[in-house]
Amino acid sequence: MAATTIVWIVSAVLWAAVLVAAGVQLAQAGAHAKRLNQRITGYTKLPVVDAALNAPYDIARLEAALTAVEPLVERAQVAIATIRRGPFPEPVRVAYATARRNLADFNRFRG
Repeated sequence: MAATTIVWIVSAVLWAAVLVAAGVQLAQAGAHAKRLNQRITGYTKLPVVDAALNAPYDIARLEAALTAVEPLVERAQVAIATIRRGPFPEPVRVAYATARRNLADFNRFRG
């Protein structure tokens, strides 16, 4: 065999080895990319990421709740005043007390 033929064969074998090694590297890079993609997909399922994605909706809900709080506070203050005052208006309570006092006086008079 001629020396140039041996050089060509060795060069071809080396090129084939380099191409196979490059193919193996590409296959490993593809596997790593696939694994990285699975991890990223898994991260989107985390509660923290889910909360961050729902944050604008939650902010809108909180703003709506805060605007609704003021009328509720006013209604609660009216209810508290009603409870403190009692279930009956003042004239009804005065009339009841007067009727009760008159009935007690009548019972004492009767004997």
